[in-house]
Amino acid sequence: QGGTRFVRKQPLYPEGQEHVENLCRWYEALQEEYEKAGLSCNRCEKDEEGVRLEYLEGKTLEELLDGLLEKGETKKAAGYLDQYLKQVKTICSQEMFQMTDDFRKVFGEELPSGEFACAKVTNIDMVCQNLVLTNPPCVLDYEWTFAFPVPCDFVLYRIIHYYIETHSVRKALSEYDFYE
Repeated sequence: QGGTRFVRKQPLYPEGQEHVENLCRWYEALQEEYEKAGLSCNRCEKDEEGVRLEYLEGKTLEELLDGLLEKGETKKAAGYLDQYLKQVKTICSQEMFQMTDDFRKVFGEELPSGEFACAKVTNIDMVCQNLVLTNPPCVLDYEWTFAFPVPCDFVLYRIIHYYIETHSVRKALSEYDFYE
């Protein structure tokens, strides 16, 4: 009706109220860090029913990469994915990881040996389908954000895994050894 389009998230049950309300908190916490890396978050504002998120239209990084791979432009696709991984790494590599009780509750005790970089607040769902290629590129769906340290390598792993391992055309990127 001529109005602005938006996405509303609201809790179905009282137990979900805090989760929905945290979206505005995560927006505030992540936006400044994303800007430093040349990215943004879709705007979030609280309303009487829950939260309203900016509705964005545009191609996602996943769609761009898939299009390049389908045309046989593997090297170009690898370059775009590598660039995004570097942007994410600048966001989530601000300090050294220390195990916390909150981390244990969500992820458990098991970690490979070694030292890990992390951020104080981490969105673990920065997968390629959640990056809209606006100017600047915008990260959608930051509801899987945690206010405790999460190793940056885990975020990078999720991006790589959920892109390369979920469609056969994407296996062409395996030769670039992104996991390494």
